[in-house]
Amino acid sequence: MNHKRTKISLIVALVMGAGLMRLIPNTNGFVPVTAATLFAAAFIGRKGWAVLLPIFSVWFTDLVLNNTIYSSFYEGFTWFTPGFAFQFSAYALISLIGFQVGQQASTARIGLFSIISSLVFFFISNFGVWIAGGFYSPDFAGLMECYAMGIPFLERSLVADVLFAQVIFHGFSMVQKKFPALG
Repeated sequence: MNHKRTKISLIVALVMGAGLMRLIPNTNGFVPVTAATLFAAAFIGRKGWAVLLPIFSVWFTDLVLNNTIYSSFYEGFTWFTPGFAFQFSAYALISLIGFQVGQQASTARIGLFSIISSLVFFFISNFGVWIAGGFYSPDFAGLMECYAMGIPFLERSLVADVLFAQVIFHGFSMVQKKFPALG
């Protein structure tokens, strides 16, 4: 058995599973996508894959959500939503942050990088909503209103990101101790 392949398969399953949790109704942003993005960056050896895997996971679940639950907001089949580049850019930047976490990171380090990642996603994605969405006035007041409206999501994201990152990182570490070949 190829242990490196098994390790990568587990990481891919975890990241895709995190993305699929977005399909569960009423999670209101309490999902492990950012935590899985940090994790993938820390554990996948190939940086390109570490960046693209979480983005693919989010794109795939967006494809499902935007063409089923949110289909009334779009005309025809929707491959990408307005502002998708901001969302995907946020995850790419979070991946770059994740490269700094390290595989043997302490609880404090994981928590700190989770908080930073939550804030990165909040500022970039809400900026994208303001630019692309047409929901807010195209001035500084509109941008501030957009950020203010996003605060409840930020609160949930902060808790989810810190909690899930701890579970994912430390859980995987426990699995590696039980199965040393995955190290």
